[in-house]
Formats: sequence, C-alpha cells, structure tokens
Amino acid sequence: MSIRQDIGPVSAYALAVEGGYQGTQEEFNEAMARIGTNISEIREAIDEFNQQTVPTATQSIIDEGAAQVSAVRSTGAAQIDAIEEKGTIEIAAVSQTGNDKIDEIITTGDAKVNAINVAGSAQTRAVNAAGATQLNNVNTAGETQVSNVNSAGTTQVGNVNTAGTTQVAAVESAGATQTGNVNTAGETQVAAVEAKGAETLESIPDDYSKVSYLQELLHDEVADTVQEYTFVGGSVSQIKHKRGNLDIRTDVFAYGDGTITETRTLNSGQSVTIETNLATLETAVTYTE
Repeated sequence: MSIRQDIGPVSAYALAVEGGYQGTQEEFNEAMARIGTNISEIREAIDEFNQQTVPTATQSIIDEGAAQVSAVRSTGAAQIDAIEEKGTIEIAAVSQTGNDKIDEIITTGDAKVNAINVAGSAQTRAVNAAGATQLNNVNTAGETQVSNVNSAGTTQVGNVNTAGTTQVAAVESAGATQTGNVNTAGETQVAAVEAKGAETLESIPDDYSKVSYLQELLHDEVADTVQEYTFVGGSVSQIKHKRGNLDIRTDVFAYGDGTITETRTLNSGQSVTIETNLATLETAVTYTE
C-alpha cells in the first residue's frame, strides 16, 4: 500500500519560501552566508525539524494510513458481503432460469416426441394402406394372369385334341387304305397262286409223292392252323401258319420294282417260290424239295 501525506517544508530554503522569500535557492544560500548564519543555528533548526516536525508528520501519516487501511478493510468486507449476497442472488436466479429452461426443454421435447409419434402413426397407417393396395393389385394381377394361363391352356388343349383327332383320323384312313391295298394285292396273289397251283397239279398228275406237301405249299391256308401276320412299312412281310406252338409253314414276301416274290417254306424243309409280275400278272413258280 502507498500512503501519501504532505509533511510541510523540510529545508531552510523551503521554510523561507513558505515565509515569503522569492529568490532562488542559490540566492538564499548567498544571503545566508552574507548574514552570517552559523552552523549551530542551522543544526538547531535541523534538530528541531528532526525531533518534532518529522515524528509528528510521520505519526500523522501512520495514523491516517491505519485509518485508510481500516476503511479499506471495512469497505472490502462490505464489498465481499455484497458480492457474496449478489452472487447468491445471481446463482439462485441462474438456477431458477436453468430450471425454467430445463422445464421448457422437457415440455418442448415432450411436444416434439408426441408430434413424432403422431407423424409416425400417420406414416405407419399410410404405409399399411399402400402395402394393402399393392398386395391387392398383385393378387388381382396374379388372378388375371392365372385366368389368362388357364384360358390359353384350355385353348392349347383344345387345339392339341383337335390336331390329335385329325391325325388319328388321317392315320386310320391311311391304315385303311394300306389294308385295302394289301388285301387287294393278297387276293391277286392268292388267285395267281391258286391258278398256278392248279396248273402245276395238272402237269404232274402221276407224281403222287409230292401231292401232300404241294397242297400245303400251294394253298393259301394250311388246314388246322392260325395265321400270324408281320407288316413292314404298311406291307405284309411275313405270314406264319401255326398249329399250337408249332410253325407249320412260313411265308416271306419280298417287294421289287413291279414284282412281288413270295417264298413259302414248310417245317419239313420243302419250299416254293412264287414271283408275280404286277404289270402282267404272270407268275413264275419254283419248287425246292
């Protein structure tokens, strides 16, 4: 702490000036020398100054400083109390403001949460409605596609059935035609064979050893047998005359360019080959014993 106190004149020149002297200090010194001021007077003045003036001024300064210190301390304590009181008030105000703001934030947060919940519920309902609409559209489209597929399938089945019926009719017609052709060719062959057989029998009336197997070779059917036909390409390729499980005779047909060659073979080994020219209906017969 810095204490300032005016202690008055502290030199002879100063005292002189205070007393009304207007010259400079040098002039004062010269004047003092001229008036013969002795050292003892000066010392007395100095001793008086040191013993009376200085202690008095010093004590006054100390007393005033102590008073100022006390005042400062008192003022400081008052300011501290005021600051503490004001701080307490401000803290209370800040706390109340904070509580108010917290309440406001909580209220605002609750309002926002409620708004979000309301918006979320609305969005959920909208999404559910959109999903239900899409599902319904998908189901409707699926039903339409199933109906179209079923209709197309029914149409295709009808077309297939119609085509199948047409093809079956065509096959049956072709089969009937081929059967008719085979029967006609067979009848022609049989008539030719029978005529040739009769002619052959007439040519060998005295050779009775061949009569038995020639009859079985020249007749179209062997007595007491069942005929088993084999077709290739719609034409008869083989006829087996069976008596029970026994093959009595086997007839093999070969079709050439305008000719039909039939070879009849008995199970005893005898055979006859009949070659018929379809253009002239001439028949050549060859026997093998």
